[in-house]
Amino acid sequence: MSGAAKGKGGKNASVIRVLMIGDSAVGKTSLVIRFDEDSFSTKFITTIGVDYRDKLVTIEDAPIKLQIWDTAGQERFRSLTANFFGKADGFVVCFDVANHSSFEHVSSWVADIHKNARGDVDVVLCGCKCDLPEASRQVPA
Repeated sequence: MSGAAKGKGGKNASVIRVLMIGDSAVGKTSLVIRFDEDSFSTKFITTIGVDYRDKLVTIEDAPIKLQIWDTAGQERFRSLTANFFGKADGFVVCFDVANHSSFEHVSSWVADIHKNARGDVDVVLCGCKCDLPEASRQVPA
């Protein structure tokens, strides 16, 4: 864990930095907004560089401050976002279930984690857009 911040009631909250990575347009930003604001928009918003959000959660009665770093998936931002890898405690590697090439690129994103992350970090694989019709799926469930 990365440090401490004040939670509810003045308790120290542990800070955990999570980096959202994956190809452009796979659904990283939509996933972050859904988690943070419990809302969804059909408008496509391209992330430029890195976007950042804080969310205070409670796990086993302990306050946890999640710092969620939503990265751009375009190749031109790859070196910029790689700079954040060394500060992350965990990664969510996202792919679009309706875009097989985004799934094929997961191994490249994981290689970037191994190359740039510090020490042992947690990695979660997340298939996005599972609400699309079954006929749209290119990556089987």
